[in-house]
Amino acid sequence: MEFFHRYLQDFISMTMNVKSEVDLKLLRGALTCSVHELRGGQEAHESEVISLAWVHAAYHHFKNRIQNLYRMISIEPQIAHMLTDNRCAIEGTELVLDMYAAVACIEYLEPQTLDGDVQSLAWLRRVKKLLVPIELVCCEESLRHYGEKSKQMVTHIQ
Repeated sequence: MEFFHRYLQDFISMTMNVKSEVDLKLLRGALTCSVHELRGGQEAHESEVISLAWVHAAYHHFKNRIQNLYRMISIEPQIAHMLTDNRCAIEGTELVLDMYAAVACIEYLEPQTLDGDVQSLAWLRRVKKLLVPIELVCCEESLRHYGEKSKQMVTHIQ
């Protein structure tokens, strides 16, 4: 299992330009959950040794979601630390980390006191930066490929 986790980490490092250890940990968790979700859909047995081919298959299948997750944590880096504390999102059997990231981004965007044009414009810029990643999470095309937990979370996000 140690080899599998090291391979996941190396795979993420080679395919994405990860800037920090926290981001790497989150993306590794997202890919691990993706492998579990894909294997669950293929009726693989829990006792089966996970082959490295599952990493490639899961990344290919969940690539857009993993990249979108990385986009959100790159835009709002402070949510990455919040997400690392969410063990069920990182160690689950379904990829939901991107959903939790979208929720965290939305919560982060809840406006504080916007005194003046400068603060209002800064808040509006943050909203515009996160608009596309959050729309990608909620779009109908994506929704068709989500697991049950993800579908429930999208309803909450919308």
